[in-house]
Amino acid sequence: MKDFLAQNFPDLVFEDSAIKVITDIKEEYLSLRHGVGVRDISDSSFIILRGIDSFDYLNRISTNSIKDLQVLHKINTLFTNDKGKIIDKAAVVRITDYCFVLGGIGSSLRLKSWIERYIINENIKVEDMTGKYAIVELIGPQVESYMNLAFGEVLESINEQLVIISEINDIKIYIAKFKGYNGSPKFWIFGDISGASVIGQYLADQKSFFDFNFVGEEAFNMYRVELGAPAYPGEFKDMFTPIELNVMEDVNLAKGGFMGHEVISKSDSFNKSKRALTGVNIENKCSIELPARIFDTDNVDAGFLTSAAYSNSLAKQIGLAVLGKKIVAEPKPLLVKDKEGNVQNVTLTQIPFRK
Repeated sequence: MKDFLAQNFPDLVFEDSAIKVITDIKEEYLSLRHGVGVRDISDSSFIILRGIDSFDYLNRISTNSIKDLQVLHKINTLFTNDKGKIIDKAAVVRITDYCFVLGGIGSSLRLKSWIERYIINENIKVEDMTGKYAIVELIGPQVESYMNLAFGEVLESINEQLVIISEINDIKIYIAKFKGYNGSPKFWIFGDISGASVIGQYLADQKSFFDFNFVGEEAFNMYRVELGAPAYPGEFKDMFTPIELNVMEDVNLAKGGFMGHEVISKSDSFNKSKRALTGVNIENKCSIELPARIFDTDNVDAGFLTSAAYSNSLAKQIGLAVLGKKIVAEPKPLLVKDKEGNVQNVTLTQIPFRK
């Protein structure tokens, strides 16, 4: 997909192999908020598990119920360690007798290593196919109408559990629907990387009357932080639990047996979690090495700044932070250091910053 975007948008901006800007940050952001934003997420972890023990094994090492997942169905799950801290969030898609595990952008080595870690005598083969599939994410309030126009009857039966197999000009694709970032649904389309340009061109050709744009990571990060949505690697990096990040919808406590279950279950039952995800305003526009320590005026630790973005629409630097619940309940002056070593004032605010 990167080749397609580079050929069609020669002014796009790369940074550390990520596409930061494709056309214009403001236009891309507005498409995410009001129209259809198409984001290349082909660097997302793409792991394939084969073998008769794959589903039972995934059921044991992740938080949701995978064992009885039906063919061409998907489920969101979390991989957690023995302390209940999140390693990564992933969608598990059952194809036939094998499955795809699609995780965070840039997490493939980490996720594959974690999945393989507890395989002993199970009949399982783990393959890292990251980069061999083109994956696009379609986001925005107009996305469902856009998808219905682009794919018509193909999507009649789709829901948040079912995965559809279709074609674009003889290129096989999978279409999956998810709960979106702002109440609207989102869709993933993925297929063999050899068809990336065909997929990209087809999506562009369906623009019609929609406020449609391919979007880079800078506009998306601004949009995501405003909505208070945690993501890898900012929040999902073995530092925080599902309760602290407010992602318990991906945890099936009744299933039990998964790594970290006891810790998460006790915290949920007895409200023992001491930290919570919150929004923060940062005094000045600046660059900050993440995660960044947040501290009070006595230099006592308060928590971590995990994501940051300059919001053009709010005209200020904002971020997501995981802080002690007492501090969230009774805010006090807080500080964080930027990359230059300057101390910036931090104030707490509710998330989402805007709906």
